[in-house]
Amino acid sequence: MFQVMEKKQLQFLSDISALSRALYDSQDLTEYLKQVVRLICRHTNAAVCSLYLYDEFNAALKLVVTEGLNTEVAENLFIDITQGLVGRCFRTREIIVSDKASEEEDYYYIPGLNEEDYDCFCAVPLSHADVTFGVLVTQRPQGQSFSETEVLALHAVALQLADHLEHARFSLHLEKNEDHNLNGASLPFNRLLNAHGVSPGLAIGPSLNWDRYRSAYNPLEPAHLVADHYTLEDFERALAKTEEELREMEEKLTQHVPEMVSMIFGAHLIILKDRQFSPSIRELIEEGVPVSEAIHKVGQKFIQRFQTHSNPTIRERVVDIRDIVARLIHNLSERHHITADRIAGHIIFAREIYPSDVVRFAFQDVAGIISAEGGDTAHTSILARSFKLPMAICDDPLLSQLPEDTMLILDAQNGKIFLKPDDDLLTSYQHKAKTSATLDVQHEPLSKQLKSGETIKVMANINIFAEVEAAQLAQADGIGLYRSEFPFLVRSDLPSELDQLNIYHQIIEKMEALPIHFRTLDIGGDKALHYLAET
Repeated sequence: MFQVMEKKQLQFLSDISALSRALYDSQDLTEYLKQVVRLICRHTNAAVCSLYLYDEFNAALKLVVTEGLNTEVAENLFIDITQGLVGRCFRTREIIVSDKASEEEDYYYIPGLNEEDYDCFCAVPLSHADVTFGVLVTQRPQGQSFSETEVLALHAVALQLADHLEHARFSLHLEKNEDHNLNGASLPFNRLLNAHGVSPGLAIGPSLNWDRYRSAYNPLEPAHLVADHYTLEDFERALAKTEEELREMEEKLTQHVPEMVSMIFGAHLIILKDRQFSPSIRELIEEGVPVSEAIHKVGQKFIQRFQTHSNPTIRERVVDIRDIVARLIHNLSERHHITADRIAGHIIFAREIYPSDVVRFAFQDVAGIISAEGGDTAHTSILARSFKLPMAICDDPLLSQLPEDTMLILDAQNGKIFLKPDDDLLTSYQHKAKTSATLDVQHEPLSKQLKSGETIKVMANINIFAEVEAAQLAQADGIGLYRSEFPFLVRSDLPSELDQLNIYHQIIEKMEALPIHFRTLDIGGDKALHYLAET
């Protein structure tokens, strides 16, 4: 059991308490923390006192300040939480005291830090609200052990400082990341993020934050608006260009996923043609409202109206409105214009990916997609699968902080994202990608002969038109089952008779004279149509 603290330990706590209060008046947090470690050294007769704080973006403990160690080495020192006695203290949240730290199993030697002369070691976890965020370390030369009362005092000090250091930790992080971007040099190799793959495949390439390039429209952030020197004529030009782009994408998409064409781009065009959308924008412009502000106001009005609608089908159109308004503002200013060459081969990240984004990425040779929002049945995920674009969902904030062109590996098949892979990992995944590409090209025909020598017919089951090509490459004898419910499931309203006719016609035309079995609509159970729930 620890003994009752001596008078000098009580004075120690009193001094620390006073220093903690001084934090609020301090203009330099780093200098404040230096004062803390100096004070601890003085009161404990320690030769070394170091403060490690956990850095979420690097997933490691950073040596923030130290007294007694080589500051040149300490300045950019990160320790993995699996390394050393400091890492063990952080993981286990237990105090570690050792008279011979260098002989401990978890001892981790750092060249140039000059701590080998200080073998008496005490590490105390820093925790607040059941969250451990750092480690306080004190060290002395061999033979100068820490007493039980000294350890008790250090533990009490850590508890007392925890609240202040928690706030200081975030402030220090903001000071070093004012532009909200990571320093690529400080990012550790092979950082792994867990993700949910929604379109299988493997992509290797530099990162590109799409939110920084497109005309990101947020109805709650008018700061995203462009300059106000545009005219009604400029708006009409942007409107015409937007309609033209939608029709071009509709034509391209028809060749890949006819099941979704009218659902996506038909809805977009309907919004543009709505008597309360474009005419309302024109009216505001004629009243003297700046063009970008007029688009913003009408878009926000539509979003609010749709979000509160009782019909879930109408509520889902909010994404379409955001997409339309973002495209209008982009075509109005073109200040965020980005060429196909710029995004080709990149792995795109964005908070939200629109269906029109996926179409654009597919035809501009993007390597892969990472979105913070979405799911397996989202329209963007279905489109990505139809275009065979690797895509995963990951909302880790680190992705939005990455410097542009940070090398990534997106393994959507296994739900893994590697940041800044080293040469060994990169070579390994490049080999996997090459092997996978070779298998895709080969497409060995389906075996149709039994051991008895009898030849049978093998037919393919498909969900969408895009899968017809795979059936042909495998030399299937036809389509054994086309699930006709898919065009109903991926939409937010019933497909028209003409929509269905166009889909069936394309499948028949693509398969030429081979037989096709269309299954009549199979709805119910786990395949409910939510937009019919109210009927």
